[in-house]
Amino acid sequence: MTSLKPNSENTGRATFKPKERLKSKKKLDLLFKKGKAMNNFPVQVIYYLSEAVGESELQAAFSVPKRNFKLAVDRNRIKRQMKESYRKVKGELKTDLRNKKMSLLLMWVYKDKTKRNYKDIEHKIINSVNKLQNIVNETGGSDNL
Repeated sequence: MTSLKPNSENTGRATFKPKERLKSKKKLDLLFKKGKAMNNFPVQVIYYLSEAVGESELQAAFSVPKRNFKLAVDRNRIKRQMKESYRKVKGELKTDLRNKKMSLLLMWVYKDKTKRNYKDIEHKIINSVNKLQNIVNETGGSDNL
């Protein structure tokens, strides 16, 4: 496994299309009921890994608690930073999922009570994606690993 780099060299053009966004209530319920959490302060990722039914998929959602940031402009900025960091490094993870015929649902939650600069958030997201990639590569395809 190679280390992820925050650029679009991984698999062509890095995008975050609407079909890659986790919006389904059923999938969100499944994620919160059966998913596992991984902390990498200030970012927590809740993930659910399963065998793909048909085409493998990688879907993600992002959350910043209103309790920690009262102003929507602050919450939206942090979510934009998290989405951009994730968008840059998800390519290799997506390729591994496709090769293993697996699906991965992700919920990224910002846990800090203070705003951080983009580089800090990017570094933590890269670390988390690397850990997720290791989990995917270690699994042989059993449900919810």
